[in-house]
Amino acid sequence: MAKKKQRSMMKVVLIVLGCLFVLSWVLALALSGWGGSSPVFGNVALIRIVGTISSSGDGSLFGGGGVDSMTVVGFIEAANEDPTIDAILFEINSPGGNAVASEEIVRAVKASELPTVSWIRESGASGAYWVASATDYVVASPMSVTGSVGVLSSYLEYARLLEDYNVTYRKFTGGVYKDIMNPMRVIGEDEAALVQQKVDLIHGIFLRDVAQNRNLSSEQVEEIGTGIFFLGVEAVDNGLVDELGGKEEAIALLEEVLESDVGLVSFEPERGFLESLTGLVNGVGFWMGRGFGSSFLQARHGFEL
Repeated sequence: MAKKKQRSMMKVVLIVLGCLFVLSWVLALALSGWGGSSPVFGNVALIRIVGTISSSGDGSLFGGGGVDSMTVVGFIEAANEDPTIDAILFEINSPGGNAVASEEIVRAVKASELPTVSWIRESGASGAYWVASATDYVVASPMSVTGSVGVLSSYLEYARLLEDYNVTYRKFTGGVYKDIMNPMRVIGEDEAALVQQKVDLIHGIFLRDVAQNRNLSSEQVEEIGTGIFFLGVEAVDNGLVDELGGKEEAIALLEEVLESDVGLVSFEPERGFLESLTGLVNGVGFWMGRGFGSSFLQARHGFEL
């Protein structure tokens, strides 16, 4: 009897797994037809900047990923080349990201010949706010997180931990600063000063460009230059945001600019069948495997906005 029950349970498990597998393929097949950068109708391109901005997006079907700067740049260029598109609306929900990737999008926004409006939902901070500041108008939710005009570069240092386990780090470099910020050893005071100098340099570029984009006064620049974030309702007062609201307000603003009705068409990455299936599986795994503090423990390399 026990063996029969085990066989029955095994059959049930196999059937359930088989059904889940088939369902994933069906969903992936359906999703593979979504997206595409060729508008079907509408006169305003909707380009989403959701998640961390990087030079190689790691977005997944169930969220928690990021946006690839080159993909966004490609969408901006495609919208400008499309004669049916009259303006671009950027839907922003991002904490920022890589400094170079953020600047690439900013450059593309500035090069656009179309009117541009950014709509900040929950978050338009740091590099993502840099992108928003480059658009003609900024609309933000009153409770959204905006600003945070600052630069971050950090890493975890393991030198003391290695000493506790009697592990020695040996280096052979051509150039005294070649292994600067190596987590296997304690950083020197001169090295820390050099890294801070680079951070300050990038921060200066970032801050000056935002100030120019938003035509900020010296007092406003001093306020936002600390890297502090602001709620949308505060950002209106210090010049970072033009209007409070959501999608409806952003569309109304576009209708006023274009003097016509607005129809949105989403510019989304094209996903093939296998990519959709992979994204589905990976998305589930990431969501289930994500633990508390994982983002805190992730080492940062380079400079983040």
